[in-house]
Amino acid sequence: MKKSIKIALIVIGTLLIALSIIVLVTRLDSKLKEVNVYATSEVENVSATISDISLTGATITIKDRNSTKYTYGEWYVIQKEENGKWYNISTKVKEYGFNSIGYEVDENNEVKFVIDWEWLYGKLPQGSYRIIKESHNKYISIPFNIAETQSSKKENINLNLFDRSEIIKVVIDNYSQYKNNFEYTDKDTIDKVYNLFKNLKTNVASKSDEPENPEELYKVTFFNSENMLIESDNDIFKAIVYLYKRDNKYYVEEPKNGIYEVTEETFNNIKNYAK
Repeated sequence: MKKSIKIALIVIGTLLIALSIIVLVTRLDSKLKEVNVYATSEVENVSATISDISLTGATITIKDRNSTKYTYGEWYVIQKEENGKWYNISTKVKEYGFNSIGYEVDENNEVKFVIDWEWLYGKLPQGSYRIIKESHNKYISIPFNIAETQSSKKENINLNLFDRSEIIKVVIDNYSQYKNNFEYTDKDTIDKVYNLFKNLKTNVASKSDEPENPEELYKVTFFNSENMLIESDNDIFKAIVYLYKRDNKYYVEEPKNGIYEVTEETFNNIKNYAK
């Protein structure tokens, strides 16, 4: 009797182990299938290149040399290579879609897609990637890399002003209690003020509408040919820059664009126009 129970337990244990192996293999197989959802292949007379790669986007150029051209949609998927295998990257949003538009190639047999993937994937860390695009019911692969140096790289931020030819007046506000606005319409003064700012570059982004905790502050406003500020959210910042002193250093700040360190001489030049 005891021997029969022992045999039964061995049989049950063996079945459980076998069942576990089957489940494990099924899960692994499912994962591999998920990895290889998009079987990429070459499409005759169609090639693709990638350029302008950043942490948040790139430009894809597809060239179609066929006599009868294909159309191309906005859809794409980004995969990352790990240990020689390609894995789909998790998206930031669960439910999403792409515009159902078919784009045709231009006179150069090319169609370009400027892709901003930050909304879908966020910023990509260092690694090897590929973008999957669809062509003629096939998936084509465009590989690219995000290098460590690129991940830490800061791009230059240029001051975003009106063209000099558009400016007819500059107003400097010194925030004093009484006379605080000083207007200049003569070409010589406008040129001198404009030239103090036009070549500034920085790696430091401005995230606020006004400088934080300045010790001394001046607001410089440029007016365009219509003698008024443009009221749109983007263009309003092309008309306003702040010059200020903080911790014995001097800065120019363009709201929502950049913070530029300048010399005391530049600071004093603006200060002298606001007396």
